[in-house]
Amino acid sequence: MDNKITKFVNRAKMYVGGKATGNMPPAQQMEYLMDCAERIQKLAYVSEFEKQAGLDIIWNLYGKVQRLVDSKYYTEDESWGNAKFKNGVGWSRANNDEVDFSTHGDNFESLIDSTLVPDGRTKVKHSEY
Repeated sequence: MDNKITKFVNRAKMYVGGKATGNMPPAQQMEYLMDCAERIQKLAYVSEFEKQAGLDIIWNLYGKVQRLVDSKYYTEDESWGNAKFKNGVGWSRANNDEVDFSTHGDNFESLIDSTLVPDGRTKVKHSEY
């Protein structure tokens, strides 16, 4: 196997390895694995046989993560409540600085509607996009 493909396969193994399994949300693991697979596919100077060998390993790792999520003992969503990474803390939903859906309760839909649809007092600005 080519050195670049070996590098991407080793990186993929690291994302699914023992330390990452309990410390990283499965959705993030699958996203990183897809990134490795896409990068292997973009290598122009490598033979199709070598690409396929690397992709087979990555797809097996992807299947391993999917089996974990599909397990009847896995009770949380695959993103861990849209968890984000923070240095020194690790992966946690507390690191997510986006909208916290739980604080808006029943008013959540009206809050989203008000941001998407302008009220009558606000004129819509025309743009070239």
